[in-house]
Amino acid sequence: RDRVISFVPPDGNFELMRYRVRLEAPPHPPVAVVPQISYGGGADEGKDGAETTPGSVMVHVSVRAESSLLRGGANCLEDVSIEVPFTRQVRMVSDLRVTAGRVAYDEHERVARWHLGRLDPGRPGRPAPALTLTGRLEVSGPRPRSENPPVRVRWRVPGASVSGLEVAGLSVGGVGYRPYKGVRTVTRTGNYFVRCG
Repeated sequence: RDRVISFVPPDGNFELMRYRVRLEAPPHPPVAVVPQISYGGGADEGKDGAETTPGSVMVHVSVRAESSLLRGGANCLEDVSIEVPFTRQVRMVSDLRVTAGRVAYDEHERVARWHLGRLDPGRPGRPAPALTLTGRLEVSGPRPRSENPPVRVRWRVPGASVSGLEVAGLSVGGVGYRPYKGVRTVTRTGNYFVRCG
């Protein structure tokens, strides 16, 4: 009621509290991701004589400057990464190219990991660039009938708070010095997935 939390801090790092916030409208994600995995119509004979179907992957990424998470003190996205998993039928992924960042394909897990790092939302009159990942696929047998697995997106926004909770002051008693109130807010993704088209 009086908006004050009194506690005796233990030595070292500790968790002061956990809380839940009910929002009238959830915040819009600051990243727009449009993944598309497509397969050719007919099957060909591969190098080893097995039947294969060609395919392609394309992922478009852009920053949503209108996101509520990028207002106020937040001015950029950090640690942006995208994981594109493939079905078991995809036997080869090649010619992966990105317009920014770096991409690596893990053959064992059948996942392409695209690390973009820091993204700026742009300014009025100078929007943020659209980023793209492209590549070629080779699928065992005919065109897969199963749905493509969803793409996982991760990011963090320093200086943003989804809850709006702020620390207004810090008072420490029984010490001979004046403490500095240093509080940082960071919003991170949890499990954010985008379905493939």
